[in-house]
Amino acid sequence: MVVWLVASRPGFVITPHLKLSFPEATLLPDTRSYPELTDRIRQALLLCVIEGMSAELAADEMGLSPHTIRTYIKEGYSILEAADKTHYPANLSPQEKAFMRLTALELSSLDEQLKNRRAPGKRD
Repeated sequence: MVVWLVASRPGFVITPHLKLSFPEATLLPDTRSYPELTDRIRQALLLCVIEGMSAELAADEMGLSPHTIRTYIKEGYSILEAADKTHYPANLSPQEKAFMRLTALELSSLDEQLKNRRAPGKRD
């Protein structure tokens, strides 16, 4: 089975639902968490930035006005920018930067898992 051959390699990264089948593999880290985001701001960002809904559709989905959704999105952009010091290309729009920040993986946890799995005496 191809999956077994690939997943059995040292340092291979898998999603949580495969962990029982490949206990020696490293789990893919979660997306970054932003505790400063309220549930409503997070929902507005997910609907408009990740799903690509207009503010009007997101407002209908959330039972709010489009103006409130736009305010939530602006607040969300500010929170994401303050929490993430990654430098993005200048030509990216605020929406593209927010998408990158919301979908980025927590790589520090992956690095830690991989370091713990390395055999003693091996060099990078």
